[in-house]
Amino acid sequence: MNLKEKIIAFDIDGTLARNDTFPSAFTYETIKRLIEEGYHICLVTGRSIVSSIDIYKRCNMNTLCVLCNGAMVYDPISDKKIRNIIIPMSIVESVINNRELMEMIDDILIEIDYQTYSLTGNCWPNCYKIGNFKDTLPASPNAMVIMAKDPLLQNKIASIINKSEDYHYRYWNYMGEFYNLHFSKKEGVEAMLKYYNKDASSLIFFGDGENDRELLSYASMGIAMKNADDETKKYANVITDYSNEEDGAIKYLLKMIQEHD
Repeated sequence: MNLKEKIIAFDIDGTLARNDTFPSAFTYETIKRLIEEGYHICLVTGRSIVSSIDIYKRCNMNTLCVLCNGAMVYDPISDKKIRNIIIPMSIVESVINNRELMEMIDDILIEIDYQTYSLTGNCWPNCYKIGNFKDTLPASPNAMVIMAKDPLLQNKIASIINKSEDYHYRYWNYMGEFYNLHFSKKEGVEAMLKYYNKDASSLIFFGDGENDRELLSYASMGIAMKNADDETKKYANVITDYSNEEDGAIKYLLKMIQEHD
């Protein structure tokens, strides 16, 4: 198996990144070297452009990336969106107009391409603009994140948001994100592969979360992180020897290269 003929895709959080949300210097430098050697490495993440682009640039990537859980397929080199499914303003308004929800929410972060917008500034004080989204947003969001006042409120927040037919809410600790029920990372990856005239047989994917399970099954080689939950590991072909805190994803890729190339 020549790995230089494959698309090697990494989830970010819990996979490529450590728990501080950034990859290690070792991971950055190794990916840069592998790309220089001719490997095709890309990002497939729930993050949007603004929270992914630094990783993309520091690794000197030159591929498309799949963002916002598959809702966006983006080429940072040409600034071209191959796919762009936004969150409608009606969803934003349904949240900020819901008094019960707003009593439980400390702040909301909205990301539109390379700009960020905060509702209150309590949690994201350095955004491009802070204030009522009806006045500050120039377009519909690519991504929307909520910061709850208390993690114990998250289940109640989810129960309200999940009444939507199109968007649901997943959370961890204080933070949670909206996601489109009708699209997933898999659809975004399929669009990326089609762009490159490839299919699932060309895909190697590393992931760790619930939103990675479908791709772990779809890829010709689905690799779950050691730190993934037990259910997610069931969808993978193999499990990494090390966790995301130990650079497990990139170490496993190096192991594969040593064995196959």
